[in-house]
Amino acid sequence: MKLTKPKAIIFDWDNTLVDTWDIIHTALGNTFIEFGKPPFTLEESKIYIHKSMKDSFPSIFGNMWQDAAKRFYVHYLDNHLTHLKSLDNTIDTLNMLRKNNIKMSVLSNKRGDILRKEVEHFGWAEYFVKIMGSLDAAEDKPSPVPAFEIMKCMEIDSPQDVWFIGDSIADMECAVNAGCVPIFYGVNKGVYKYTAENHSHLIKLFNSVYAF
Repeated sequence: MKLTKPKAIIFDWDNTLVDTWDIIHTALGNTFIEFGKPPFTLEESKIYIHKSMKDSFPSIFGNMWQDAAKRFYVHYLDNHLTHLKSLDNTIDTLNMLRKNNIKMSVLSNKRGDILRKEVEHFGWAEYFVKIMGSLDAAEDKPSPVPAFEIMKCMEIDSPQDVWFIGDSIADMECAVNAGCVPIFYGVNKGVYKYTAENHSHLIKLFNSVYAF
């Protein structure tokens, strides 16, 4: 698939637009300890926690997963807005895309109400047509269902006109399942065709296709 000018972009949220790994990892570690499990290392957290909680916690906590989820959110919500940080140059990316009339939305496996609170914390809600999180649709990433709903809201008929940008396997699988153009955000070890290591690279990637 040749990279072409997008009409719209779907962004993941965590560690694509904002830096939340330390917050997630700390809350997860506290939850593991409470339930008598050895905490993940940061790298293990990045590997295992890319699906939504309802899809990932049952395999970790078994029939106690809902109790574990409640405790995770207690720990996460205790400090998430205080420690939440924008990734470098995120606002430059958003402003550049808006200037070029590119429709934008956010699709995350974070619980929808928490996601929207974090977006509003930065004052970024005005940039996005739709902000969708876990439990907002019948299925979560990597299912294409929420991506289809977002494209409908953005009035996009062809998924090939949409770049789907995210940092996880679930993001890339969702993009492929929905027929969008997958762009991996982060260090790509030759797995994905299109990648942007940071927002400066993402802006250059966008400008490279808009130059024609």
